[in-house]
Amino acid sequence: MQKKAVEIISKLEMDKQTIWMGDSAGGGLATGILVDETFDVSPDKLILMSPWLDLSDENKDRKYLKNKDILLAIDGVKNVGEYYAGEYGVTNPILSPVFAEIETFPNTLIQVCSDELLYNDAIEFCKKLEKNDIPYELQTWKNLWHGWQFFPIQEANEARKKIVSFVKDNSYSSPK
Repeated sequence: MQKKAVEIISKLEMDKQTIWMGDSAGGGLATGILVDETFDVSPDKLILMSPWLDLSDENKDRKYLKNKDILLAIDGVKNVGEYYAGEYGVTNPILSPVFAEIETFPNTLIQVCSDELLYNDAIEFCKKLEKNDIPYELQTWKNLWHGWQFFPIQEANEARKKIVSFVKDNSYSSPK
């Protein structure tokens, strides 16, 4: 269903810059669609805010971060991940893009907080982008929580301004 919606929308404005943006599971969904080799639509730029890119519970650093993130609970993330993955498994690269092999990818902005449960999802995915010389920018905040960009705080205003700058920056070129 998500692929069909993306296909329809992409045909509406074919000559215009496309930007996909997702937060948390939405960031994982957008990234998962891009690593799916059966799908050929991609944006010029991708913006991920506190993305959930690893449904597995294999990252030991999550246990360290479990008492720092005031919004997400480690058991809840694990249970929801298993439920969502179902028969496909939590390490399926489309559902957990940290396990994907990527060769091309759109220019990517990732915003994450060093205290949130999903911090290492972003770090591990950035390693994949860097390994493949894919342009990306990782912006990290401290002493915040998952999805802080949507709260009425100064750091959220700053994050949104950085997103606007990334969108407007023409120095990034798309692999499309």
